Amino acid sequence: MTPILRQLKSWQAREWLYSASVAVAAVALVALFGVALACTVDNLWDLNSWDGTPFWARLLMTVGQLALYLGAVVFAVRSVKAPSLVSLASRAEAEFTEYDHRLVTTLQLNREGARTAGMSKELISAVTDEALGLTARRKLASLADPKRLLWAGGMLLPVALAALAALLLSPQTSTALLLRQLLLPVDIPRNVAVENASEGPFPAGDPIQVRVRVTGPADDRTPGEVRVTPEGGERAFKLVDLSDGVRLFHTVDGTARYPLRYAGPTEDGTASYFVADLPPATEPFRFDAKVGDGRTKAAAELRYEPRPVVTKVDAWILAPAYVDPDGQRRFTTAAKQGEIVCHPDCAVKVQAEVSKTVKRAEVVLSGRAADQRVRMTLDPTRTTATATFAIPPGVNGYRVEVTDDYNFANLSPPRRGISVLPDRPPTVVLNDELLMPGWETGPPDDYEVRGMPLVLGGQIQISYQARSSLGIARAAVIYRVNDGPWTLFSLKPVSVDAEKVGRFRPELGVFETYDETKNNELYLVPASDPEAEPGGLVAGGRYNFLTAALVKTAKDGTASKLAVGDRVEFRIAAYDRKHEVMERGRAVAGELLRLIETNGATADKAKEFLAVPLPETPVVQAAREAVAANPKTAAPALKDLLAALKPEQPIAMTDTDLAARPADERVGQGRPAGYSESRLKAVVTDTAFKQWQEQQARSRERLRELEKAQQGVFGEKKR
Repeated sequence: MTPILRQLKSWQAREWLYSASVAVAAVALVALFGVALACTVDNLWDLNSWDGTPFWARLLMTVGQLALYLGAVVFAVRSVKAPSLVSLASRAEAEFTEYDHRLVTTLQLNREGARTAGMSKELISAVTDEALGLTARRKLASLADPKRLLWAGGMLLPVALAALAALLLSPQTSTALLLRQLLLPVDIPRNVAVENASEGPFPAGDPIQVRVRVTGPADDRTPGEVRVTPEGGERAFKLVDLSDGVRLFHTVDGTARYPLRYAGPTEDGTASYFVADLPPATEPFRFDAKVGDGRTKAAAELRYEPRPVVTKVDAWILAPAYVDPDGQRRFTTAAKQGEIVCHPDCAVKVQAEVSKTVKRAEVVLSGRAADQRVRMTLDPTRTTATATFAIPPGVNGYRVEVTDDYNFANLSPPRRGISVLPDRPPTVVLNDELLMPGWETGPPDDYEVRGMPLVLGGQIQISYQARSSLGIARAAVIYRVNDGPWTLFSLKPVSVDAEKVGRFRPELGVFETYDETKNNELYLVPASDPEAEPGGLVAGGRYNFLTAALVKTAKDGTASKLAVGDRVEFRIAAYDRKHEVMERGRAVAGELLRLIETNGATADKAKEFLAVPLPETPVVQAAREAVAANPKTAAPALKDLLAALKPEQPIAMTDTDLAARPADERVGQGRPAGYSESRLKAVVTDTAFKQWQEQQARSRERLRELEKAQQGVFGEKKR
């Protein structure tokens, strides 16, 4: 019996193996389908989503696969069953007819618990022996059907080929997708790699351009897009109040998308740049980008930085150094609202306050020529900038430009004007002829002697006022007899004790304690505030010019004394401090040049030259630098200076329009003096002079009578 059981069990084991192979192939097929489906979904989701496949979706796919695989295994285990020995014996009897039911009968009669009561043991033994004999000549296991192995192989082959093809064609992607099914943090490789290349921050309120670096096959036909998410998230809940009192909640999507365009290769040629234009904004934002099948791994955070703003501009005008009588101080005047109105030799100080710290500030001078830039000095806080500069020719305005630490400049630099006044000589006015003492407070008409003639041995009372914004340096009387040559007589400055002489009366040219016979040749009016402005901007005086010593020169050159019928013409000339400084600078520079050329001692003269407060022109600055460096080698610079400081051409004394000369003709040169109008005095006899005096007395008496009559008429009307 044992040989029969052994063969049947071998056959049964082979049947189970064939059935199990089919089940394994089915489970493998289900597993491949599940993995392929999950990887495909993961790949497509990751490819088309801005944020990639979310973890919850990957977790759900992994759990689903595990459930599917577990179900397939359970089903396969349950479906794998081996046939019973009896059924196998029946199949053997059907295959081998000589058994004639002996094999099944043998199994049934020899099994444990078989009901053999009443049966012949000899018969059971005979049947068993016959079955053993027949079985010994057969291999029952060969009756197992091997087609199921082929079927299982046919099912496993596509699985193996598909897996092999995926690994061979895209090993990195396949590996990454499989690892992602294990919930590992692995990125799916793409053909295109995208990374942020924008350098922030961006200027607030300006249109901006974000840039990404793209590595891989990408050109101007490759689609790209950038997603911008403002600070605070993608969506925001807002409460809206409608007009009828209804209040609604709704969500607002704060994200925005903008197309990316190809901007050319990178500097090293290994990648490409793509850019997107974004509208003006002020709030920080995050952005990520997609180009082709690639996207940025993480959103880039960018912020806005406000541009610097010049909040205040102050300016001061620095008068030339020569305006100070001592030549040391530069008096400062505030310019209203930063608008500059000054003389050519003035300097300007500009101070600007900025809304934030800056690393650079400049004053940009504009005008007929190209813009000129003056670097400003920053204070320790870097919020206040200051610059002091001379005004170049042709400049008519300035603006303040600042740059912060992010190289952001102010968009609307404040602009101010610069008006350079014409370089005019002093103004000189002859006062009315008044034989009036300084202490007199009566009507000036009672002392008016306009047109008074001269008598031989008499005198001319000359009273004048002079003004110059550059300060009066000296004055002189210029006169001539008939049409003879002009002669200059310098007026001496006077120094007085104001408490003793009283106030100065400019209309008379004298002080309160002076009478009409005293001289006050040249008085420089002191400044009301010596700390704020220099003295001597206004001057005046009165001089009794004696005619006894005057002589006239005939055409043949002979000189004779005045006679009745001669005419004396006079005027006042005033010289400002610039004129004096120019003359002094020309003299000192000429002497220094002579010492250099003759190998003389130059140290003292060089110090004297450097102390002369000449205007700060480029020629003067070059000469000063050359002398300060080495006086022995400063000859070329001094020659250029002397050429620039050439004397003025004399103005004809008959010229009354002194301002007709163009200011450009005087740039870098000395200035002409300012002259008053001329007056003529005729020499008459004593009799004619007395007649003139009587006529003047009658005229004054007649005027007083008319005034009394007018007062009476107006008085009656008033009553």
